[in-house]
Amino acid sequence: MRDVFVSEVETAALDGYVAELFKGSGALNWEKSDGAGGAVIFDIERDGLKERLTFTPA
Repeated sequence: MRDVFVSEVETAALDGYVAELFKGSGALNWEKSDGAGGAVIFDIERDGLKERLTFTPA
């Protein structure tokens, strides 16, 4: 694991938030899955780099 960033975000539209976060960053592919405790996980690949975003309910 390289870098870990934590931030608090309030949004009702996770797909739109993720799309806006990576807007203009080239080819973008993501896979969305449900995690434990109501978490939503996005596995993202852009320009050969893999990232994971995990959103947990408040």
